[in-house]
Amino acid sequence: MSQNYSASDSDSDSDSAATNKAPPRRYNQRALSRTFVHLEKRLKAAPSKNALSKLKDMGRVKEIAFTKNHSSAEIKQLLMSHFPTMGNLDMALLRIISSYDRGNSMSVVQEGVPKGEKIMELFGGDAKKKVFLYWSPGNVL
Repeated sequence: MSQNYSASDSDSDSDSAATNKAPPRRYNQRALSRTFVHLEKRLKAAPSKNALSKLKDMGRVKEIAFTKNHSSAEIKQLLMSHFPTMGNLDMALLRIISSYDRGNSMSVVQEGVPKGEKIMELFGGDAKKKVFLYWSPGNVL
């Protein structure tokens, strides 16, 4: 009898395991997931694998899903929930930089918090693209 009981437990466990395999989908299939990298300062080139690994260990690399319908306020909330240290930073000084020339160069592509549609426009093609974030020291001309 205990075997039947454990068998029914394993059946229910396998059912729950089957339903728990995939995390609950928060957004629809049109959601875009990108790797966001919170840098300490602007870099001239994309971080090396070793530097990126160190950033990941420090909690500065996060996979974030969003849709093109996200407002800049919703993107800001996503960033702040994934990077709690951003709570003290002035989001108007946020700079988003993108690498080009195979990672050998980087340029600012957005100032301030963008809408989801703008992020998709800038980083929509290649799923391996990383969104690099840093804060400008202020109004430096």
